[in-house]
Amino acid sequence: MRIQAKLFILLLVIGLIPLAALSWRSEQAMQSLGRAIAGAGKTAAVSEMQAQLLQAVATSSDLMEAQRRQVELALRLLARDVENRLAGAPPAGDIPLYLHTDFDSAKAWPPGTELAIDHAIASATGELQAIPISREHQSFLAAPGVEAEAVRPLMRRLAGMDELYRRLERDNPRLFYWQYITLEDGLHTSFPGHGGYPPAYDPRQREWYTNTRAAQDVVWNPPLLDASTRRLLLTATMPIRGDGNVFAGVAAIDVDVLSFLDSAHTRARLGSGAESYIVQLADGEGHAFINGKSAGAPSLRVIASSLYRDTGIAWDARPETPELQADKKIIESITADLVDGRDGIQRGIHRGREALWVYGGLENLGSTLLYIVPVDEIEVAADKAQDNVRQAVLDEVRLAGIASIALVVMIAGLAALAARTITGPLRELAATAEDLASGNLEARAEVTSRDEVGDLAMVFNAMVPELRSHIHVKESLTLAREVQQKLLPETAPRVAGFDIAGRSIYHDAVGGDYYDFIPLRGEDGRERLGLVVGDVSGHGIVAALTMTSVRALLRSFAEEDAALQPVMRAVNRHVAADSAAGRFVTLVYLVLEPETRRLRWISAGHGPLLFFDRTTRAFEELAAQDIPLGVNPDWSFHENDRSDWPAGGVLIIGTDGIWETRSPTGDAFGKDGLMNVVRANAQLPAAQICDAVVDTLAAFSGGIVQNDDVTLVVVKFPDKTA
Repeated sequence: MRIQAKLFILLLVIGLIPLAALSWRSEQAMQSLGRAIAGAGKTAAVSEMQAQLLQAVATSSDLMEAQRRQVELALRLLARDVENRLAGAPPAGDIPLYLHTDFDSAKAWPPGTELAIDHAIASATGELQAIPISREHQSFLAAPGVEAEAVRPLMRRLAGMDELYRRLERDNPRLFYWQYITLEDGLHTSFPGHGGYPPAYDPRQREWYTNTRAAQDVVWNPPLLDASTRRLLLTATMPIRGDGNVFAGVAAIDVDVLSFLDSAHTRARLGSGAESYIVQLADGEGHAFINGKSAGAPSLRVIASSLYRDTGIAWDARPETPELQADKKIIESITADLVDGRDGIQRGIHRGREALWVYGGLENLGSTLLYIVPVDEIEVAADKAQDNVRQAVLDEVRLAGIASIALVVMIAGLAALAARTITGPLRELAATAEDLASGNLEARAEVTSRDEVGDLAMVFNAMVPELRSHIHVKESLTLAREVQQKLLPETAPRVAGFDIAGRSIYHDAVGGDYYDFIPLRGEDGRERLGLVVGDVSGHGIVAALTMTSVRALLRSFAEEDAALQPVMRAVNRHVAADSAAGRFVTLVYLVLEPETRRLRWISAGHGPLLFFDRTTRAFEELAAQDIPLGVNPDWSFHENDRSDWPAGGVLIIGTDGIWETRSPTGDAFGKDGLMNVVRANAQLPAAQICDAVVDTLAAFSGGIVQNDDVTLVVVKFPDKTA
């Protein structure tokens, strides 16, 4: 018996015989189900909201971590640019300079000035008044007691930063509130350019400035009121160093912490009664609590709150933050979780109402994001859902009765039609599948029905070219990988007295890491060796193409010019012209002269370069003071030169994929991990040191797929000095 007849008989049996019994049974079941769903609706709604809040906290934490990295990268670029301008030659010619007082009158406004509501002053009544700002130029301010003419030479040096300010603002839209530089000499420059400073405003007296004096890297300061707009801002700072590494000032970027809390509030779809906080563990003296280092019991301190609003209070006042009004047990439980580094959810009283407390750590900021959502707001939504369920059940019962009567009349005809409609397309699909199995990729299923079988046929037909495309892509990627692997050195160079080796491991089919050995010959006829290690931002095909282009450029210019600076400047101009926005290349280019043990190098944002002294068992980090390729086409690179290398030392050049390798528990391998492997295997040949690092990384990762490529070059110096 054919399947069509079988389907017809089966549908008649299923449809006609049990129809009456099923109709009565379904009515009873629907009513019982409705009661059960309505009764459990409130509990389910609360559980669902808990899961959503935990996910919202995790998402907001990830977003803030990404924004932190953007801010710190921009801050380092600002600080490095200022240091170079202070150390370089003063600019020549007539340079327009705009003081903060130029914004006091519309007639004197600098070019590009506009009234910006996103930079507004709040009055005591909460009304906002837009202030004039220039998104084209920075503005200068001389601190009290400092004459503007005395710092005018410094203004001229920093006037050229407008382009960098604009580019950072353009690459990070709506992230930076202010970008600014304050020098120890009393000069302050801010972007966007603006006025509105208090008469006695001296940025050198601000907490963010004093906190950064003794710092070595980026500092995240507690929120303060902005001197111009009275807005609550979170400030990231970095010291600026002058000649002899002397403290010369501070580079800073302000972030609107209230806007972040408002957007986090919106993303989590919290109700009007919900509150958002950024909190921090504090010790008995009010400093940030560090587990295992701070003395005494930690307490929970509010850093910022969604309840805070601009009120026009004095710019130098300490902003007040609301207290967490909850049972002592809730606060103690949350504090214990934060000390142990755990995210979580609690249920307790806040401001006299039962609420859900959901919290998650903000990585690398030493703070925690906290949502407090009243339970009764969730239950209101649950009650409404209960009513909807009850009404839906009643509607379904009525419709089921009507449908039962109509179904008896229609089922016989539908059974025959359905059997014939289903089996025909299925036979066509089976025949097409057999053609594909035999290797005919041109086969297509001729099915015109508009039901699920028709959809299946459409998907089936669409799958065939996709299958062919995937086969082609896979073959192309395999070929691309083979080509890229051939661009890497097949063997290590043989250099008298030196032992050199390199490795490169891609986490995709193709990657953006690269190393190279370039044979060179100087004008004196002596042989030299160029060594290159680079890392293109990003991964995949685009990064691989960029790497290939950089390799070709570097080899071309290196053969034409033995000096390092012209080579790097030429490569940098081409990369900056060809790269997409935000894409750059970190690269170190070294030239080794074996006979004299002389090593010259330029590091374009690539580091650290580590040298291991086998006698002292200590590591030295070589100079790497330039920015990545592609960031500034006119960058002037700094060449380093050294010949006094300790005998038997080991030079290690790697990419960040080494120290950013993660274990299954999320721990980073770190630079200390790399140094430990080199220290333990320094007596081995360079190739075996490379293998030891690669094997250790594989064991450390525990088979977890990593997010970055790994490249390493090892140079072992002769055991005896010349």
